[in-house]
Amino acid sequence: MTSSAIGLRTGEDGKGKKSTPSFGACGGAEVCGLAVAAAGCSGVSCLLLALSVCTAYWESVTFDFGQVNRTLAAAGSTQWQQPRPLFSESGQQTGLVLLPAGNSTANGTATGFCLLNVYASMWSLCDRVNSASATNSDYSDYCSTYSMLIRNNTCFSYISGYSSIRDLLDKTENSSESQIMKMQNNAMACCIVVLLCVAASMVTGAIGLLARVVPSIMVTSVLNLTAGIFIVFSNSIQHEKVARMIKKPQIDACPQCACYSLIKTPEMFCNSSHRSASLGWSVITAWVAAGAYLATAGCWLALTRRIRIEKSKTMV
Repeated sequence: MTSSAIGLRTGEDGKGKKSTPSFGACGGAEVCGLAVAAAGCSGVSCLLLALSVCTAYWESVTFDFGQVNRTLAAAGSTQWQQPRPLFSESGQQTGLVLLPAGNSTANGTATGFCLLNVYASMWSLCDRVNSASATNSDYSDYCSTYSMLIRNNTCFSYISGYSSIRDLLDKTENSSESQIMKMQNNAMACCIVVLLCVAASMVTGAIGLLARVVPSIMVTSVLNLTAGIFIVFSNSIQHEKVARMIKKPQIDACPQCACYSLIKTPEMFCNSSHRSASLGWSVITAWVAAGAYLATAGCWLALTRRIRIEKSKTMV
């Protein structure tokens, strides 16, 4: 066997120096195409995820105040006092303060309810009450005190605000409020896992593309797959949460579970004729992001296989 043949099989050039495999700029048209597809899918997936988690259109609760007023009129003044409306910045009615008949703050035993139109992001819950209504005594005395959440017309943060109601939720572990909060916490936990996977995949993907490191590219595929799966988990929890919010809790051991809501609502106003709960377009965007991440994982996996084949060819 000639020395040139030996050099080809051992990876040495004719002068006895070791040569490294060369892939060119991309390593071939197919590798280039897969790399562009993987990077492009990653970028689109990140944009969809950001659009979903940074917007406040995950869910909304809306009351039919016309129907509520008709129900109150039918109940008569022996059960409820005259309702006190709350308005949005545009002047539309967005809330109602309900006080039981004979209710008084003089003896310190006042009770009341606030029927509020609210909307939520992945991280917070907000009402639609304007500043003037938010600062009046009705809102301050009853909505802030008895809804657990609303404070000075600011959004309730599921993360930082949870500590302020943790003791109350622990005392009523089986309550509808506690169940809704637990589902929200689980959805946020899944979302945090997704964000960590996406951040890690950016690092491993950059290393894999720049250095042609096959294990790094494979890890990027696994991270994108994990992100897509956990988005599915988070979205499924959101669907279950909203599905529960439109029906009365069926918990024999929890008679106080009158309504699945973080804002205490009388049982008579929990049905679909008075109150509706729906998912927003942020959830739809999240489902599209889940599919995009699964497709991205496939692109990175195909790129892993192709680069491994190219490396094997250069070593023969």
